[in-house]
Amino acid sequence: MSSLRPTPGVCVATLVMGDTSYIAGAMVMAYSVRKHCADGSVPFHTVCIVDKNMTDTEALACVFDHVVRVEPILAEPMGKRWKRYGAHYDSWIDACLTKLHVFNLYKLGYQKVVLVDADVLVVDDHFASVLSAPAPSGICSDEPNKLDGKPSHLRPLKTGDKVPATSLRSALAISYGMRGCLMVLPTGARHFQQCLERVAKKESEKEGYVGKCGDPKCNAGPDEWLLSIHFKDQWRHLEEAFCCRYWHAETR
Repeated sequence: MSSLRPTPGVCVATLVMGDTSYIAGAMVMAYSVRKHCADGSVPFHTVCIVDKNMTDTEALACVFDHVVRVEPILAEPMGKRWKRYGAHYDSWIDACLTKLHVFNLYKLGYQKVVLVDADVLVVDDHFASVLSAPAPSGICSDEPNKLDGKPSHLRPLKTGDKVPATSLRSALAISYGMRGCLMVLPTGARHFQQCLERVAKKESEKEGYVGKCGDPKCNAGPDEWLLSIHFKDQWRHLEEAFCCRYWHAETR
């Protein structure tokens, strides 16, 4: 698809690995992004990063400008598991750092990536404003910034606000840090390399694993923890309404 259009500086990217059911989800996500953002002021491409070991991925090329096949990045997760959802993570948590390959999309000419989960559905044209958000931007998951959050002494943030260190620490301690479902990230080889080096500082005895990732006192996933820390002094906030649960969307 991209051969017919010049490469813009921005792409919307997602990761597909493991369960082939995510292929359909990723295709619907890409369609919904085009439906609600194509007429906006920021040109963009859609990119799907795929575990090279997956089969039956040909259909992705019908809706994505680029399908990039990559080696999985494996790391032992160190964070706490939410008891209610613990088993949900078992099939993919060790490979969640595969999303670090988004940093390498500079090789295709992109300077900024809007990274979204494959099961996200865009339902509002307002999502197009995320394409112009500075990198790095994301949803700080401390209580004041949740749509149904509990009272807190910390102040709620508006989209575009700098994320204070106290808010990020609180988000890592009680929730997901900067939420992995939606992040606006810069590309660049140095970010990719620095993240891998941080993970490698804690060695893993498992064959093929880069290292260990996360904090045993932290509820954030390994990817959320790593990216939250990597850009800790640079994050800008996106309001949770940009990537909320379906029952929140129904009340807007």
